[in-house]
Amino acid sequence: MSITPKDITLVMAAHGATDDPRCAAPVERHAEVIRAMNIYREVRCVYWKQPPHFGELYDLTPTGDLLIVPVMTASGYYTNVVLPRELKLEQPPANRNVMVTAPVGELDEMADLIIEQAVLAAADTGVEVSDAHLLLIGHGTPRDPVRSGATTYRHAETVRHRKVFRSVHAGFLEQDPTVADAFAAIPGSEPVIVVPYLIASGGHGADDIPSDLGEAPGTRTATIGIRPVLFADAVGEHPRTVHLILNCAEHTLMQVNRADRRNAG
Repeated sequence: MSITPKDITLVMAAHGATDDPRCAAPVERHAEVIRAMNIYREVRCVYWKQPPHFGELYDLTPTGDLLIVPVMTASGYYTNVVLPRELKLEQPPANRNVMVTAPVGELDEMADLIIEQAVLAAADTGVEVSDAHLLLIGHGTPRDPVRSGATTYRHAETVRHRKVFRSVHAGFLEQDPTVADAFAAIPGSEPVIVVPYLIASGGHGADDIPSDLGEAPGTRTATIGIRPVLFADAVGEHPRTVHLILNCAEHTLMQVNRADRRNAG
């Protein structure tokens, strides 16, 4: 028998933060939108850095199937190590069917949201996006800079091929090229639109990125040197992130049901 969404608790697993409620706010907002659609039996959020934590999930949902969507920007340490460890995916509780999707950030459609966040940042500023450079800022990590930066670079390349902006560049908060170095490498004096490739603006997106460029935390527009600079909201703040979450869930559920039918036959 196929598993239907009404049989399942949809779980959105995100990073969160111990001291910044802005980090969880968009995840909770997306969850509320999905909850109102009445597709799944239940919709819950769990976090690594704040309650309710990953490890509390089975206590919060003591029965039934779980479909977990990592609301994270890429496959990395948290999706490949922390989440499986905390959820005991190698040996989940008896009689629990636990399914995990790909991270939302790995979907190709994220490129659309990157472009839309840049366009929204430019609205009513007089900046034409076709004349502006896009600077996409990922988190990154020096522990594994190649894999951690791969998804950011892939989306940047996709956006580059769309030819929406004058040019497209990538930088990182915690690996090379840094935010400041990536910005300094952008040629010319045309405007730059900075888009955080993060799930939530939070401290990293709203505060650290402007600060790395010598601007006050929370800055939305600035002139650096002689060029205008616009700071967009994080990609994961976009309302259409809801559809990416649902796409991840639907795809995984279809795969599970297809495999079950093959095994039954």
